[in-house]
Amino acid sequence: MLFKNGSCYPSKLHVNGESIDTAYFNRYARYDKNPDLLNWDNDKAFIRALHKFHFQNFRIGIKFKKTFENMPGYIDGKDLHNSHLHTENFDEKAVITKTD
Repeated sequence: MLFKNGSCYPSKLHVNGESIDTAYFNRYARYDKNPDLLNWDNDKAFIRALHKFHFQNFRIGIKFKKTFENMPGYIDGKDLHNSHLHTENFDEKAVITKTD
């Protein structure tokens, strides 16, 4: 997410932990010549879960556009995100603070 001091150089999207990077469950995706032949069910389920918990946008590698473009919050992450899923834009208004 970010470094201990809150910085995220060289990324501008991770300041203060505002975005998360995770490896695709399908770790072999970046090496495969035909991503359509891979099973993306776990990755899709993960994105749906993050969306359910109020993350709004997901930058996904251009190599996987055909696989993910119909997912909620899909953003073309270009080549930079062929190696990992980038999750951003958490809806803070969805947080409910409860007191006793």
